[in-house]
Amino acid sequence: MFSKFKSFIKKKLFHLLILLFLAIILLSYATMIQPLNCDNTEFIIPQGASLSYVVNKLEEESCTANGVYLKYMMIVMNKDKKIKPGTYDLSGVEDNYQLINLITSDSVEMIAIRILEGWAIEKINREFFEVFQIDTLKFKSLCDDSQLIKSFGINANSLEGYLYPDTYLFSTDFIHSDTKEIDIITTLVNEFKRKYKEATKGNLNTNLSVHQLVTLASIIQGECVYTNEMDTVSSVYSNRLKKGMLLQADPTIQYIIPGPNKRLYNKDYTKYKSSPYNTYSHKGLPPGPISSPGFYALRAAAYPADTNFLFFVAKGDNLHHFTSSERDHINAKNKYLKNVWRKP
Repeated sequence: MFSKFKSFIKKKLFHLLILLFLAIILLSYATMIQPLNCDNTEFIIPQGASLSYVVNKLEEESCTANGVYLKYMMIVMNKDKKIKPGTYDLSGVEDNYQLINLITSDSVEMIAIRILEGWAIEKINREFFEVFQIDTLKFKSLCDDSQLIKSFGINANSLEGYLYPDTYLFSTDFIHSDTKEIDIITTLVNEFKRKYKEATKGNLNTNLSVHQLVTLASIIQGECVYTNEMDTVSSVYSNRLKKGMLLQADPTIQYIIPGPNKRLYNKDYTKYKSSPYNTYSHKGLPPGPISSPGFYALRAAAYPADTNFLFFVAKGDNLHHFTSSERDHINAKNKYLKNVWRKP
């Protein structure tokens, strides 16, 4: 009697499993052929975007009715780790199957553009113009648009410093997009927000606000060629801020002088004396960043080294000599600056 009951249970379980399997197949098929009707046919996948990020963005733009099932299908198809960053035209995509293939396929022709650490908005603007023929006036206007800046959750008057330097990929169709200026800015700002969160995770060794920290990071970026001394340079500026000393940071002077960076003379420090970016005449940090800092500069600003250094001088080998007293600093200048000034 018991053996018959056991056999009956096994058959029922087997039938239930068959029904469950068929239900999954039908649900998967329904998910794959679900028609798309996106609010926006331009879809941006930034660098390092996770499957969850992509699916959430697709839901926000009404490109999929059920993100959970879409995520499940991408995992089942082994596509979850194959998402390609870029800007995609979804106007010709009819269903989720085509969508998945589009954003995970190596066959999509992409254009790479590299934005370097320490570039200011003006240089970034020119670079995107060279590659994508963007409207440079529109790009600059958007970077100063208070409503747009606020929509990103950024407390600043400009996006200077918030366009993250990295290598980005855009599809070839992006050149013909009517919204490429705002799409570029959105991509770079979203990447900044991700990298800032990563660079500042943990217990910060600073009381600076986000805007102040990015501003300091941009100065550190301007001072350093090598990342391994960024936290020491950061400690000098942090110590000077705590003591109420002038920062006397040359990159801020370079920022307010028109044209490419050049050797600074005494007249350059006094000519722009009234500018709030002149850290030789105004105490504290300047009003905002002077360029786009990279990950290590952001991290150095968040976690300055524990030193008593108050000065540093360039040694001529792209590194610096650090000192704690003015007398030692003068001696270091006499020792090293001759070598620096001999360089063309």
